[in-house]
Amino acid sequence: MKVSDAGLAELLELTCEAALDSAAWGTLLRRLAAATGCVAGGLTVENFVDRSGRPLAYFGFDPDHVEKTFDHYLPMNPLFGIAERMRPGFVVSNSEVIAPEDFRKSEFYHGWARPQDLGAPVTLVLQRGATSYTPLTLVRPDGHGDVPDAGRALLERLAPHLMRALRTTAQLGFSEHRDALLSVLADRLGAAVILLNEAGKIAYASAPAEQLFAEGVLRLTLHGLVARRDTGRPTLQEAVQLALGKGALAPIIDVGIARGEERPLCATIVPFRPGSGEGLPLAENLGCMVIIRVPAPAARPQAAERAARVYQLTRAETRLLAAVLDGKGLQVAARAVGVGYSTAQTHLHHIFAKTQTASQPELVGLVLGLV
Repeated sequence: MKVSDAGLAELLELTCEAALDSAAWGTLLRRLAAATGCVAGGLTVENFVDRSGRPLAYFGFDPDHVEKTFDHYLPMNPLFGIAERMRPGFVVSNSEVIAPEDFRKSEFYHGWARPQDLGAPVTLVLQRGATSYTPLTLVRPDGHGDVPDAGRALLERLAPHLMRALRTTAQLGFSEHRDALLSVLADRLGAAVILLNEAGKIAYASAPAEQLFAEGVLRLTLHGLVARRDTGRPTLQEAVQLALGKGALAPIIDVGIARGEERPLCATIVPFRPGSGEGLPLAENLGCMVIIRVPAPAARPQAAERAARVYQLTRAETRLLAAVLDGKGLQVAARAVGVGYSTAQTHLHHIFAKTQTASQPELVGLVLGLV
């Protein structure tokens, strides 16, 4: 049962494929089983505290019995009795845990293994946490005893590679799920979210952000992230550069961005502290996050009414606020609600005081964030 050099190379290649594609673990299990004289195999996560578990990949087992395993038979697994020894890289044969005659008398054998014509398993532990471990288990045909020494030696030789492959699979899968979650949250919030690394390059952009790039509202140049037209100072480029500065942590800054004939957008630039990107679906060091609220036009009246309730605005202030959200300037807003410019200024200063904001971009960002 000795594996040739070509066979070993094939197993190593399959291990690399499984690291990058979780679907390849099934093929890898089949090849490992064939190389060790086994007819079934599985990769599972098992909790040794409450004796529960779930399959990650398997072959050679009857699907109904797989369900029964985790519903009824898994708690009977003799390996739970040596949970302390189940550390990454540990290889154990069935007879090391339970005498063959006792195994053949057990409910596990008669109810689960024998009906599938399965016998003794061999287990390699690939990962372990505080309350669980991840075993790779290969099962011999019934009546054929334990895996021969050559098969066990092969698993021990492959153990470091298989352990590394599983870690990579888990990291990639976790990143994919988290990246999808980040996109969903950004889209649901009606916000364009851009993550920039320390060099000012884009590490992540949500779908609404990609739309702003497509429209030409935003651009990434040799000088960094810039807006086609800013509404004031600091500009988007200046705020991003400040956030990416190497000195003390910069403040959170709101800036205005023009969007053609539509209402200007409010962008909030949030600096990251060193190491803040850990746990995000990115392998690079993050410098800052840019959040641009992109609400639907119908949301503006709703936002003004909600702000009026939250901040106790008068009817006149609420009407002016709704006009200001259109983003065409205070003079246009004053004419829209039928008041003079000085009266509009007074109303706006009262709104600033009640909302504790200091500029129109900051006010617009706050109010639209309530939608």
